[in-house]
Amino acid sequence: MTAVHTQTLGLVLSTGAPADLAWTVALARAARRRRIDVSLFLMDRGALWTAAGAAEGTSATVRTLLDDGCDVVVCATSLASAAAPGVVVGGQDDHARLAERSDRVVAFT
Repeated sequence: MTAVHTQTLGLVLSTGAPADLAWTVALARAARRRRIDVSLFLMDRGALWTAAGAAEGTSATVRTLLDDGCDVVVCATSLASAAAPGVVVGGQDDHARLAERSDRVVAFT
């Protein structure tokens, strides 16, 4: 019996632009609806979206992605405060793993 390969989409967000967050979320949710695994890595200004004290709408957005089964990792170097519950605090090794294991990577930089 051969293993079935599950497609994986990697998303990298390093901007603080609300439009980039909206695109990232839209792509992630569309992929999950198609049963594609999704991993997100947020760094630089993108890390602000994962902060525990982020705006209520942003916290709900991150919670939705986590509830949809997305892996959300924030770069510890970029994070100025605690991460929202469920968000993994990682580093560039996590970024490299995302790029290596993803079939496609979309970066908002």
